[in-house]
Amino acid sequence: MDFEEGALELNMLPGAPQATVYRLTSTGVRSEVRVAEADTWSDAHAGPVLDFVGAILEGRAPLTSLQDALVVQRVTDAVYESARG
Repeated sequence: MDFEEGALELNMLPGAPQATVYRLTSTGVRSEVRVAEADTWSDAHAGPVLDFVGAILEGRAPLTSLQDALVVQRVTDAVYESARG
């Protein structure tokens, strides 16, 4: 995702950084890995799934709200639609 002051790269594949932030500075572009790489597919998706299960067992709201999940789904749908041309 590109923004005026930088970009955000999200990667849900094993063996790659999960989230990298690129910031525009006066000396160029600086990158910063915000979420380290996951070793396997299950590692890449374990956090949200475990939190969801924990929320059910503990009777609490999950850390990711339904509204946030809907935004992620809409972005994902837009990415796939854009790739189709």
